[in-house]
Amino acid sequence: MIGVTGTNGKTTVTHMIEKVLSDAKVTVGLIGSLGYRCHDHERNTNEYMKTDCTTPYAWLLQTILNEMKNKYHIENVVMEVSSYGLAVERVYGCEFSVAILTNFTQDHLSFHKTMDNYLQVKLLLFSKYLSRSLSPNAIINHDDPSYEQFINACPSNAQVYTYGLTKKNQNSFVAYNIKTSINGTNYTILLPSGETQCVHLTIHGEFNVYNSLACIATCLTTYSHLLTLDQIIQSLEKFETVKGRFEFIICCKPFSVVVDYAHTSDALERTMKNGRQWLVEFNKNSRLIIVFGCGGNKDQLKRPLMGHVAEENADIIIITSDNPRQENPQSIIDDILSGIQQKIDNNRLYIELDREKAIHLAMNLAKNRNDLIIIAGKGHESTQILADHSIQFSDQEVVKNKYKQMMQNNF
Repeated sequence: MIGVTGTNGKTTVTHMIEKVLSDAKVTVGLIGSLGYRCHDHERNTNEYMKTDCTTPYAWLLQTILNEMKNKYHIENVVMEVSSYGLAVERVYGCEFSVAILTNFTQDHLSFHKTMDNYLQVKLLLFSKYLSRSLSPNAIINHDDPSYEQFINACPSNAQVYTYGLTKKNQNSFVAYNIKTSINGTNYTILLPSGETQCVHLTIHGEFNVYNSLACIATCLTTYSHLLTLDQIIQSLEKFETVKGRFEFIICCKPFSVVVDYAHTSDALERTMKNGRQWLVEFNKNSRLIIVFGCGGNKDQLKRPLMGHVAEENADIIIITSDNPRQENPQSIIDDILSGIQQKIDNNRLYIELDREKAIHLAMNLAKNRNDLIIIAGKGHESTQILADHSIQFSDQEVVKNKYKQMMQNNF
């Protein structure tokens, strides 16, 4: 079993590893925020069986694993391991051969209360669940400020590998000479052996360089008897964006719209910087429009941080609702606004509680320009959670329907 933990990037890393293994005809199961699915010798499906949470409840997780092993004869499982799942022992009874850290930034403080509590829970994947394996591997992002604590949490028999954009040790996988274009991202990878090779991704962003490094390091160290670097890179070249992860819904027609799951200040900043970099390659005079909100009954401390990040990185900010739950949507927006430090005029900052109308507003503002709209927070989600009920809601579908209407009206 391969467990992936971290504040951001878990879904993409698990899907990358799944892609590489399935391309190599290795049986693999995937479990995470989009659900679970299997790739065996007879079936290669893109359909997910839905679960209620990223890391399923312990009884359900064991049921899924039993089905994968005994019904579909799956020999490898890659799964997202959330902090909540670790805290309430949803992975109880699991033995991980590989533990991966993507990054560690602020989130879920409504549950964990402090960053130290949050960190201690994340460390459990390495200190508690990795230690049960006879020959464990740890794959750790050494550009993350907390990386040494994760290394120290590893059992003494673990083989520790790290990855990042600078070389930190003899077991580092390093990306350098990173170049982005409308067609994707290129970089050169340096292996611990000293070998170098070019990598091309059709997806965008420095964060996906990190995600691909985690995948390469995992596959090359864990499956060296089955996979070559060439095979891994070839699979990654064919890897397509995971739903709701910097997913282009409209591209250059004439404006562009991206839907992304970014729901922390760190993820929002990375997503917008990636968008800005893409715009520089496409049209330097274009604007970056961000549409986002924050979840109700969740971490309130991140709200002003996200407002500040939007202020620093977007040309136009549209603040809206994102699963308000039992909270007053306007109160959530007021918390976000408290992080905006400069007085912003009405041509740059808009408040629209109705998320569908907020998306329509962004598209109307962009329609006569080559702007990039990033709709952040919900990603793959298909519902909006309100006070006492949920409604069907998809950012992707709202964009597609509005764009169809705009085309019929010749914009």
